[in-house]
Amino acid sequence: MAMPDRVEVLFTEPVTPASVAAAITVDGESRSWADIGSGYRFQTTLTLPPGPHAVDVSTALQDLAGKPPTA
Repeated sequence: MAMPDRVEVLFTEPVTPASVAAAITVDGESRSWADIGSGYRFQTTLTLPPGPHAVDVSTALQDLAGKPPTA
C-alpha cells in the first residue's frame, strides 16, 4: 500500500487560509498549504520524506469569524 507523501489536516468548521500557514507547522517548520476542501481541508503543497512527522497547530489558527479554535 502506498503511503501519502503530504500532510493533510481536516477541521470541523472552515478556517481562514492565511491563518493556516501561520498556525500549523510540520516537524517544527512552517509549510505552504493548499485549500482542498472549502476551508475545511488543507494539504501541504510540497511532498515530505517517508516516515513519521510531528504536526502542531497553534492558537494563531482562526475560523471565518476570526476566533481561535477551541480545545
